Amino acid sequence: GARLDIARLGVLSARPGTALMLESTGPRKHWLRMTRGSIDVRLWAPPGRVALHTPAGDVIALGCIFSLDVEADGETRLQVHTGWVNLENAHGNTFVPAGASATMRACL
Repeated sequence: GARLDIARLGVLSARPGTALMLESTGPRKHWLRMTRGSIDVRLWAPPGRVALHTPAGDVIALGCIFSLDVEADGETRLQVHTGWVNLENAHGNTFVPAGASATMRACL
């Protein structure tokens, strides 16, 4: 696995086999793209500063600790440990609180 420091805003740990890349970075938002694999994220950033594109939609961290899994078919599973995460895709958006989990599938 690999560990990444996210611009003094948090830490991301990726398990072996994870496909992850930095898509864009700026003073207000850092976007990552994840196409498969598993990560654990711990952020102390202000809400909305770190986000990930997945095949199923966007995962926007709202200051939290969470785990994210992206399967080969694009299904994205989220488990929020502390704080909140916003999931967005063509079906709308969902706020997922600490202690909850959610699954997103790619929109056809």
